[in-house]
Amino acid sequence: MKLIIADDGKGLKAAAAKVLGATIQRCRVHFMRNALASVGKKDKAIVTAALRAAFEQDTLASAKAQWAKLIDVFHTRGPKLADLMVRAEDDVLAYKTFPKSHWRQIHSTDEMDKHFLRYRRMIRRARTTSWRRTAQQLKAPPGCLTPTLPA
Repeated sequence: MKLIIADDGKGLKAAAAKVLGATIQRCRVHFMRNALASVGKKDKAIVTAALRAAFEQDTLASAKAQWAKLIDVFHTRGPKLADLMVRAEDDVLAYKTFPKSHWRQIHSTDEMDKHFLRYRRMIRRARTTSWRRTAQQLKAPPGCLTPTLPA
């Protein structure tokens, strides 16, 4: 195993490095969510475009150079974002150490998240007992164990 794609988990990073000798790639989608949560509403579009420009660089060196410029720019305007970027740089750009043909598949766990959410919804539906399903179909009031039938 050479690469593990995950969100920011300290224990996972330590275990992957020690036991598996693998690199941790922080999911780009989850990083973007964290980054946008650290800035105001009016700055979200600018931050999204700026970070996307860093991710779209052709080499690791150019991506790191762009990343450093963004940290300098955001240091005064968004110190929380700049701090997040400093801490996440190696993890978010780890996929760029692999061949370019693999980048699209390994930069994020977003596709896996979509499948997981779909699976979780199916499990929730399967766990719903028949009386609850019936109550839901008849639009029973919340907390009602038996549906109220129309007169």
